[in-house]
Amino acid sequence: MIGLRFNEEKCGSTQIQPSNMTSHADELSTNAIFPRKDVKWGLLTLQSSGRFTIYQETIRPFLDEMKIRLTNATTILEWVNLYNKYISFFMRNFGQCANILGAYHIEHIIETFQYLHRYIFPETNGNALLILTSRIVEQFPSCLTDDICEAWFYWPWIQGGLGLKNIYLTLYSVQQCLISKKITTFDQLLAKDAELYADIEVEYKQAKKHQKFKFLEEFIHDDGILITFDEYIQGRETQLSHWEGVYTNMLDITPALSPTLTNSFADHMEVIRDKNTRMASRKQRRMNKDSDSYLEWLLFYYGEQIQSTFNQLDFIDSENLPIGLITLMKTAQIDWNNKSKEEE
Repeated sequence: MIGLRFNEEKCGSTQIQPSNMTSHADELSTNAIFPRKDVKWGLLTLQSSGRFTIYQETIRPFLDEMKIRLTNATTILEWVNLYNKYISFFMRNFGQCANILGAYHIEHIIETFQYLHRYIFPETNGNALLILTSRIVEQFPSCLTDDICEAWFYWPWIQGGLGLKNIYLTLYSVQQCLISKKITTFDQLLAKDAELYADIEVEYKQAKKHQKFKFLEEFIHDDGILITFDEYIQGRETQLSHWEGVYTNMLDITPALSPTLTNSFADHMEVIRDKNTRMASRKQRRMNKDSDSYLEWLLFYYGEQIQSTFNQLDFIDSENLPIGLITLMKTAQIDWNNKSKEEE
């Protein structure tokens, strides 16, 4: 590799090994050429198995920072806003789950969020709601904690809730999609190749009788001889559409699986979606697909609890909410570099 230099500070290398390989001879031969640092993206580290790992020691500095900021939050809405923004930050940097990663990656993210909550809230074994409840009681002593239902914490703020992000609903919906979806792998295409080539042979024999090869030109040599099976499979990466389709599907981001809502909840979903659309910024509107799935799971899990507690799902008049103030707080940027106030 003459003339090529790596930036040692920014480069790393990992050799992806087949799961059945036991020898490290080839791996050792590359260590003298490529930088000996891990390959990282965000908070992910690529392993030789082809999987990504989130190391706890990598995220601890961010968790310490998050803990300080939450402790120093002066209002309930500020606390919720900080919590939601940090959860979104971690979710972005843990990476979206592609079909090829299977259930492993999403389960790894779930385990990491469980660790995150236990680290931030050790006094409640990771239960953020208990911490938030104690803060509410501290600021509003007359508030009875028995009257605060769990669903209210997660319910959208424009519907009268606190709007706390329940990240597990998002993760669960993706996990369920992976569990229910059957991913076709390359190993399954080997038999498909033989089957399709056999069909081509039959078509070739029929076409040869009439010397009409209109739809078989790509499989026939200039002298009119059919290509061999070995020649046929050489086009797997560039010509065979069933291989291309499987490859493309493997790289697709796994969508969230939507729950089945009752008619009344489905109607209310339209009301919430309409309100969110009217109040959202252009950037937020582009994210409506993901937010719709999250709102559907909120309704699925907490709709009945809200209904039984408040007798209706939309239990507050949004016209009376300080929309401007709350929107300003929700969209306020966090100064990630300024820690002086939190550490004083």
